[in-house]
Amino acid sequence: MAFRLAVRWGAVFFVAVMGLSLGHGPRVIANVPAELPPLQSWDFDPQQQQLRLQTSAVAVPQYSRLSDPPRLIIDLTNTTWPTATLTQTYTGPIQQLRIGQFTDSTTRIVLTWAETLPSAWSPAFRRIPQADGSVIWAFEFQGAIASTPAQNTPFVVTFPPALLPPAIAVPIQVPAPPARP
Repeated sequence: MAFRLAVRWGAVFFVAVMGLSLGHGPRVIANVPAELPPLQSWDFDPQQQQLRLQTSAVAVPQYSRLSDPPRLIIDLTNTTWPTATLTQTYTGPIQQLRIGQFTDSTTRIVLTWAETLPSAWSPAFRRIPQADGSVIWAFEFQGAIASTPAQNTPFVVTFPPALLPPAIAVPIQVPAPPARP
């Protein structure tokens, strides 16, 4: 009897070990998301009112606006910010720039203006692919100061902005790269 149990358990152990060694062992059911790439670099020129962001090719920028105080929010999905929130203060039309991690997969850049943004204004931008596979997003904010009174703007926020998602989300349309000959 003891011999049969030993043989039976030995066979079970042998099958289990062979199954694991052949790759038929337990499998991970949930897919663990790959680590997202960080925002590689950024540069803001307050005199030229230009912001350059270097990201991986999987980053998808979107922007939105809030009005009190006037802010432009740029969300970079599929990107991380590896450090604590960064805040820079400037003099001129753009008074402050903040960069931080908004969600697990979104880095947020907030630009605070000294004056109200025109309701029809949106930033000019360029997508510049790099040889290493990264992308530089060049945003230009010239002409962002309103010439109309603030009460004419349709963007009104009545709750603390930190509690609300962006008021207007506008995806950035990126043209396809030109076909290679």
